[in-house]
Amino acid sequence: MRRLDYTPVIKESFLEKLARSYEMQTLYTHKILPFKNKEKFSYIQLVFLNLLEKYHQLFIDVSLNEEGTEEGMEEDPLRVEAYFLWRNKKFKKLQKEQQPKFDDNKDEKLYKVVFE
Repeated sequence: MRRLDYTPVIKESFLEKLARSYEMQTLYTHKILPFKNKEKFSYIQLVFLNLLEKYHQLFIDVSLNEEGTEEGMEEDPLRVEAYFLWRNKKFKKLQKEQQPKFDDNKDEKLYKVVFE
């Protein structure tokens, strides 16, 4: 009897492979765009630039040994997506904790300002 493996598989697109390549990451790090145009980017160019930034941030996080990262994880698109979802959730939680809390029941003094 054959055992079925239900591990989800995400296929990496050509743009993702290109964006995480050493050559493209080197160009991106040195702020050299791989396009002839320097403004008014097409949709596919914007997607590619977004992927370049995503993998650039991942490589930085891995090199700094951030929580949830390890060497070689960029090879698995499922782990990359899971890491960025977790990182985004963690960032939003941190933002929410740092927002000032206002208590409606608190007796606040109101000052009246008169302009003359």
